[in-house]
Amino acid sequence: MNSSALITWNTNRTIGRKDPLDYLKEWVEWADEAAVAERLKTHLISYQLLSQAHYQNLNGDALKDKLQADFNDFMRDRATLVHRAVVHLAEGKQPSLDSILSPQ
Repeated sequence: MNSSALITWNTNRTIGRKDPLDYLKEWVEWADEAAVAERLKTHLISYQLLSQAHYQNLNGDALKDKLQADFNDFMRDRATLVHRAVVHLAEGKQPSLDSILSPQ
């Protein structure tokens, strides 16, 4: 299980205003959304949150506000998932993705 999903500043610049899911499909050259969702799951990233993020028709403050709100949601969700994994590990368990991702 990977806990990071960092990209370089150069990659970030290249992505521009592409919706996250559109970029990921291009990057990994997968047309199958199930494969993308599974790959994100291994990084403890919510497919649902990314699939709802759309920015192409936004500008100025509307874009800034939407990005900030989505980023906050993403970070909150990811922190919850990483916390679950850490708790499992601290209890001496071998966490599965399903045990981490299932609502508690």
